[in-house]
Amino acid sequence: MKTNAAVLLILLFAPFVLAAQSGGDLELFREAEDHYRTGNTLLALERFEDFARRYPLSDRMPDAQYRIGVCQYRLGRYAEAVETFRRVESRYATTRYLDLTYFWAGMAHYHLGRWGDAVAAF
Repeated sequence: MKTNAAVLLILLFAPFVLAAQSGGDLELFREAEDHYRTGNTLLALERFEDFARRYPLSDRMPDAQYRIGVCQYRLGRYAEAVETFRRVESRYATTRYLDLTYFWAGMAHYHLGRWGDAVAAF
């Protein structure tokens, strides 16, 4: 009987929890985007990474991962950026920025002196 009551409570409150999470993910994503657009790259990266940790199942995750890679590139973290762009290509191909992922990966490879990989990415 206790198990049934617990299941019932979970089913009753699950929509509220999910709704609260979706509002939170949008707010954090927008905050990260604002920092990204105003050129505060380090703070944008921190917010996008926080977003990725807190909302791994969000519909915004593919775009957040792409933005993480661009932030890493802009901060000169080229090897990290390459790995992030690989992850975007393999796991988050639904991002609207997928085509740009190859450009940024190519640029990161270029800065790392990986000429062949840069050409292949472009």
